[in-house]
Amino acid sequence: MTKGCLIHGRATLHWASITTRIGLVHVAYHDLCPSLVSRDSAELFCAWAREQGVGSFIHDAEPPEPLAHALLAAVQGGQPYAGPVDLATQTPFQRQVLLATRAIPCGEVRTYGQLAAFIGRPRAARAVGTALANNPLPFLIPCHRVVGGGSRLGRYSDGGPAIKRCLLAREGVDVARLR
Repeated sequence: MTKGCLIHGRATLHWASITTRIGLVHVAYHDLCPSLVSRDSAELFCAWAREQGVGSFIHDAEPPEPLAHALLAAVQGGQPYAGPVDLATQTPFQRQVLLATRAIPCGEVRTYGQLAAFIGRPRAARAVGTALANNPLPFLIPCHRVVGGGSRLGRYSDGGPAIKRCLLAREGVDVARLR
């Protein structure tokens, strides 16, 4: 079972930026529990945090070392992130989708339909896609490993198809077969 933390109220979160191979990645967290991750500009990231109900947002020059290490390993090497995640703003269905997505091994992909069937909702492929489009923790919850049926690459909310293709290729997925 995956560790988890739910931070209700989100009165205060800290955030920092990490330089990775795919650019600057911002992470918001409470203790060692990440809440939001994005490649957007710092301004857009802070605006997104406010939309998610963050009251106070404190910028740290550096994130905690264990969190920085885990985020770099996930972004740059496809290593699974097994630490706690804050999914307090997600619905129960969204949490179910996101936690199931965490279980997809590095170097493998699943379709939206396969993920829907895995969580016991075989007719909910579109809803699965919507939940993944709103993933607050891309890279840590590897939604790039979920593709469309018929070998379609699908979308990726944090950088578009080029980043999705790059992440999958780094994990050893044959992206040439995905259109």
